[in-house]
Amino acid sequence: MVPMAHATKAEETKPEVGLTIADLENVQNLPPVLPFEVAAKTLGYGRSGSYAAVKAGTFPLPIIGGPGKWSCPTLALLKLLGVYE
Repeated sequence: MVPMAHATKAEETKPEVGLTIADLENVQNLPPVLPFEVAAKTLGYGRSGSYAAVKAGTFPLPIIGGPGKWSCPTLALLKLLGVYE
């Protein structure tokens, strides 16, 4: 499930989730970029581990934007997962 761009205060406190199998089966419905937290969670990273990987330069996806507004290209994530060649 990909979070909505305009979340309410209640939704902002929910933990981010990664992409589901349904999302990966319907890639045409995914946005061109995903929130960083969604991409990281899909790859199995926790919050602190994902930020540490970015800081160390070892996060396996390109990062777009600045801290607090990071996103990752959906296509790069799909290629890394082997969903898209």
